[in-house]
Amino acid sequence: MEGHCEHFALLSVFFSSLSRVLDNRELLMGRINVLSIDGGGIRGIIPAVILDALRTGIGRELHEVFDLIGGTSTGGNVLQQFFGETEFRSALTPLLVSSYDLQSQLPFFFKSHKVAGDPRWNWPVRLIARPTSAAPTFFPPLHLQGNGGDYALVDGGVFVNNPAMAAYAEARCVYPGESDFYVVSVGTGDRDDRITYGQAKGWGLLGWAREIVPVMMDSVSEAVDYELEAILGISAHTRLQTKIDVASPEMDDVSADNLANLRVQAEQFLRQNARTIQHVCAMLRPGRGSNLPGAGK
Repeated sequence: MEGHCEHFALLSVFFSSLSRVLDNRELLMGRINVLSIDGGGIRGIIPAVILDALRTGIGRELHEVFDLIGGTSTGGNVLQQFFGETEFRSALTPLLVSSYDLQSQLPFFFKSHKVAGDPRWNWPVRLIARPTSAAPTFFPPLHLQGNGGDYALVDGGVFVNNPAMAAYAEARCVYPGESDFYVVSVGTGDRDDRITYGQAKGWGLLGWAREIVPVMMDSVSEAVDYELEAILGISAHTRLQTKIDVASPEMDDVSADNLANLRVQAEQFLRQNARTIQHVCAMLRPGRGSNLPGAGK
């Protein structure tokens, strides 16, 4: 009888340990895949086309292959129109959406994976879309009250137009036990509009007012590319970014011709980088490395 008791005690310990492993299996299943989507106004058509190609190439929906998706700015106004009262807690994988609080002068991130632990993080998606797309000079700030604070939020693109580093940092926090990460960062196109010394030296306040937003957004974006490649290496970080040489580089050119040209620009990039796209699809095809719900747990 004593032997049986010891046997059952060992089984109890085993199943108790197994239960803890299963409860935390989102930290133990494999490589954590992170998707980052740049801001860029109407140029968001470019990553939309690229991501659709990835979805088709992988043969799975993106929420089934990415353990965290981060984005800023692009498409926010469209989200307002089509998501209605859909709540953040309905996210199918953890989401990170950037904004910037003018009142505190600090970054503000909407995090779907915080909702389960604190329902105050659960806002309507249309409300989240509004500040992340509130680009200075284009849209006014959003006055947001909730989550224990009072905020004046503008486009997260003012500090993370390329949110890949923020998304990677958040993934490290969400999955603290993991060391294997793969980051896919999708851009909205490189403006490639070189500014010479002769052009800039006499700009003054008015001249800089026209150029400061694209200069800041592009420079911050390229710095993130450098940082991630230095930290992760090219095997764990893939940047999908096209030069804009067909479409307009302007964030607010919504003419029919430019909408068509943005799609042409993305399709041209896909053809010219078919091998890279195939590699990304192969990396992602096994699926998520975790099973953490979009709203957290």
